[in-house]
Amino acid sequence: MKFKLGPIDSDSSQPDSNRENIKGMSVWEFQIRAIPIGIITAIVIGFLWSFIISVNSFIGKIRFPDTVIVFTLCLIGTLIIHELLHFFAHPRNGNPDDSIIGFWPSRLFLYAHYKGKMTRGQSCTILMMPFTIISLLPLVISMITMKTTYWIVYISILNAYLSSGDLFLTIRTIRDLPSGSTVK
Repeated sequence: MKFKLGPIDSDSSQPDSNRENIKGMSVWEFQIRAIPIGIITAIVIGFLWSFIISVNSFIGKIRFPDTVIVFTLCLIGTLIIHELLHFFAHPRNGNPDDSIIGFWPSRLFLYAHYKGKMTRGQSCTILMMPFTIISLLPLVISMITMKTTYWIVYISILNAYLSSGDLFLTIRTIRDLPSGSTVK
């Protein structure tokens, strides 16, 4: 596993006749487009969790300041696990020749980056892996068993929000790239 401190390396290769570049966007433009998706997704996941838990009893369990420290640790842990799920979903399970885990301090941005080529379907799978495993799978299991803990609910909803960029990029990939496309 390679670790990089700093921004994601951009691909400086020139497009050829078989390659088409998708218009990029600034980090701020990306955030402005992704954050509403995260808010809506977190609300929907929270609403689905409300069928399993009592929201009043959930709020009653929150105790300050200890819970704030635990919430913060859960945030950091969720971010790390989220990016590791992206990393291990990369082709060849995160081969260190093509896969990087990185942290961009000036943006407080943790990322998993794949430098190689992949299909449009692989790209969408990589993007959706953390949302599926951390947010949806516990919800489905809890709906079947009717059992959960408040921390699982919190992490599921938190990750639904944190997946906003992944969901935005998945929508954009499906919308902008034809089936059978290769993504780099």
